[in-house]
Formats: sequence, C-alpha cells, structure tokens
Amino acid sequence: MPFTNIFDQLRLAVTVRLRSVLKKGDPESSRRIVAVSANKRSRAVTTTPVELLLPHSSKIQQQKQMSADPWITLACSIGILAAVALSYKYLDPNPYDWKHHVIYWIIAILIIVLLPASVSSYIFSSLTVTLVGAVYPVYRATKAVCTPDEHDDKEWLQYWMLGGVLFCITTWVDDVISAEKADSACIWMSTLAFSFFWLYFPKTRGALIVYENITEPFLGPRLKPLQRKMSNFITYLYQTMANAVHLYLLWIIFMFLPAGLKRTVAILVGTVYPFVCSVTAAATEEIDDDTYWLTYWAVYGCLFLIMDVLETWVGWIPGFYTLIIFSTVYLMLPMFRGADKVFR
Repeated sequence: MPFTNIFDQLRLAVTVRLRSVLKKGDPESSRRIVAVSANKRSRAVTTTPVELLLPHSSKIQQQKQMSADPWITLACSIGILAAVALSYKYLDPNPYDWKHHVIYWIIAILIIVLLPASVSSYIFSSLTVTLVGAVYPVYRATKAVCTPDEHDDKEWLQYWMLGGVLFCITTWVDDVISAEKADSACIWMSTLAFSFFWLYFPKTRGALIVYENITEPFLGPRLKPLQRKMSNFITYLYQTMANAVHLYLLWIIFMFLPAGLKRTVAILVGTVYPFVCSVTAAATEEIDDDTYWLTYWAVYGCLFLIMDVLETWVGWIPGFYTLIIFSTVYLMLPMFRGADKVFR
C-alpha cells in the first residue's frame, strides 16, 4: 500500500537520524531503537487492510468462533460415541456376511475421501479416535468382566489383542502426522476411527474375523512356546531387579534415554507380553485366563490414557516413565495380580 510505504520510509529516516545522534552514545540504545523500529515495520507489513478495517465487533465474533472450536469438536466426538454405543447395543451381530464388510469400507472410504478437511477435523479428531478406540472398549471390557457371561470376555479380549495394541502403538504416529499437512492428519484420524470401529461393529466384528483366520491358526501355535520363554525371562528379570544395586543401575541407565525412547519402552512393556499371553489364553477353552487378561487390558487402558494426558505436563519429571513401567509390571505379572486387585 502507498501509505504504508511512506510511513515506512519516514520511520526508517527517523531511525537513521537517531542512530547518527546516538553514534557516540550508548550503542545498546541504538540497537534497541532499530529493533523496535524493525518490529513495528514487520507488523505494519504483515497487517492486511482487511484486518485494519475489521470492526471491533467482528474481531470479537472471530475470537468467539475460535474459542467455540473445542466445543464443536467435543460435541462431534460425543455424537460419534453415542452412535457407536447405540449401534453396538441394538444391531444384531452378523460378521460372516462379507457384504457387510464391503459396504462398510465403501462408505468409510467415501467419507474419508470426500469429506472436506474443515469438517473432518471436527468429526474425526484425536478425541474421537480415543473415545472409539480406547474409552468405549475399556467400558465394554469392564462390563464384560463384571458379568457371568463368558462369551463377551472372549469377544473383547479379541479386540484388545488387536485394537488395543494398535491404539497404543500408533499414538506416536499421531504426533508425526499432526505436524505435517492438515489433510494428512484428517485422513489418518478418520482411517483410525473407522478401523477401530470395524473391529467391534456388530455387523463386521473385524477382531473376530482376524482372530479366526489369522491369530488362532497361525499365531497361536507359535506363540505358546514364546510365552513360556518370556514368562521365564520376566521372572528372572524380576528376581534380578529385586536386588537394590541392579535396580539402581537400571534406573540410572533408563534416566539418560530420550523421552521418546522411554515412552516407547513403556508402551512395549505394557503390550508385547500381554499380547502374547492374550493370544494364548484366547486359544484355550479356559475362561479364567481370558478374564484375567481382559481385566489387565481394561486397567492398562486406563493407565495408558492417564499417561497420555499427564505426560504433556509432567512427562519431563525424572522417573515419570519409570513409574509407568513399574505400574504396568505390577498390573501384568501373575505373581502380583495387580490388575485384578485394582479392578476389584
């Protein structure tokens, strides 16, 4: 704009004059004046005519709209959660009809591709993914453990073997994708939401399909020997850590690891061994093992959500992830039965 250029030239002329006056004086004062002038000039250049002519009431409305965005996201996430709960409660399960799977993913792909990013960012937010992939499954798993029916225990254990592990492991991908383009983040979040829901939607029951066609025939026989080896190793590791000297040395080494690596170790401790044990438990007819590991997943899901929220504020404190790991081990190992005690 012409007027902006004129004012910039006047401001620069005054700045040069002040520099010549203060040339023999305090050089620090001259640098401060030039910095202030440059700062004002940058603000004048970046301020658009629309912003200059924007009435005060319009600015207030713009601020209200920005502050209302979290409420819109919250309303959309709660609406999605309500739809998920109602569909699970009132629809009859029929996962063996492949037409349901085809129709489900055709609708999902159309929504993911055609829905504008400005709308998708509200509907398929990280809160929606958390509610669909973790919060509601934690609620259903808790309810399944509290009921005498054995069928729902195995059903939700099958979900946590796949969906729960997937939710915990892919959280670091959310941070990477969110730092990139907004369109990529929307596609990633919506894909996750549809994938988690597909695993327990009554008309698809993807977790059951994956379990019967992949987990039980292929992974089950191979993971049973691995479970015994891992159990023996964990028992030996616990006995070693019982020694205060070994425990102190391991804690010192763990303290020097980067925060991202410590978080990864904490998630691996809470998911790898329980996944192997859950697959082995689901492959047997004993319901006690199913209930035990379903109880663990319900409690660990809550612990993971607490860690995911608190690490933003207190994750930098030394010992935070160490506490998470020890809490996970307490919940996991049969010698403690911590998950059962916390649940009860």
